[in-house]
Amino acid sequence: MASSSSRSKDQKNDEKKEDEEEEIKLPPPLGYKFFPSEEILMDYVKLRNGIVDGTRKLPLHVIPTIENLYSFNPDQIPFHKFIGGVEGEWFFFTNSRSDDHNLVTPNGYWHPKTLPIEIELENTIIGLKQTFTFHWGIPSNGKESKFLIHEYKLNKEGGNFVACRVRDMEAFSKGQKEEEDWNSDFGEVHEGDSEDDEN
Repeated sequence: MASSSSRSKDQKNDEKKEDEEEEIKLPPPLGYKFFPSEEILMDYVKLRNGIVDGTRKLPLHVIPTIENLYSFNPDQIPFHKFIGGVEGEWFFFTNSRSDDHNLVTPNGYWHPKTLPIEIELENTIIGLKQTFTFHWGIPSNGKESKFLIHEYKLNKEGGNFVACRVRDMEAFSKGQKEEEDWNSDFGEVHEGDSEDDEN
């Protein structure tokens, strides 16, 4: 029979585990916005692929994983799974793709707008970035939407997971304009904002 001290220890461990799980589920603090630089986002990609050495310790749970993200129309993406971003922008991990051709969805396709572009930090290549735009319809007669994905991966092979910055450019641009107006009125300065744009 287990001693009372043993049961007490097990109970404390269970409570600690529950507290940790509850902490992860808590909503972000008021005013929190997840708007990482490309350097920090690449650290998230490294961690998601199991690369720990030389990488910042970051909370991976803030970026949810969606299997086969490129198989979704924009209106099918579970945006509610990502919490704490700026207006019109969401982040997800997804599994690496096998090619760079048009990626077909039920009602359209994600078109590679750019070739993979090297991301450099202090003259060292830390990853690759590629942009995809969503088009409704079929490739021969598609209509471009306001949605795009900036994909971040370790290298040409991509690793097992890539990070995707999904943007509704209409909502994102409107949100940025409103924030600029607010900052202009109240003189607030934000540090560490992301430097990348829609290209």
